[in-house]
Amino acid sequence: MHSYTALLHQVSNRHYRVTFPDFIGIAGTAISLELVRPMAEAILANQLEEMRANGVPLPDPIPLHDAMADQFDAVALLIQVEPLLDTCFHTHIEESQQAAA
Repeated sequence: MHSYTALLHQVSNRHYRVTFPDFIGIAGTAISLELVRPMAEAILANQLEEMRANGVPLPDPIPLHDAMADQFDAVALLIQVEPLLDTCFHTHIEESQQAAA
């Protein structure tokens, strides 16, 4: 399971913006704190699926202390995602081939 940092910023009394330091330009806005995590999970899942579909490798997660640098008004959320099935499948095949050699 991979964990990526989402940065939560309060935009107004009832609006919260989430950004992802590992995925520049990917962000979302929620109208309540209760909706922040599900929204962040959905955004991240969509981004990872798009990357998988385009054959783009997943980035290594930025360390939390680096993600929080200069983010004095942000709260960090760790969003966990399951490994993609295709990645697990290819890893299993490679391990099987190495064992057979």
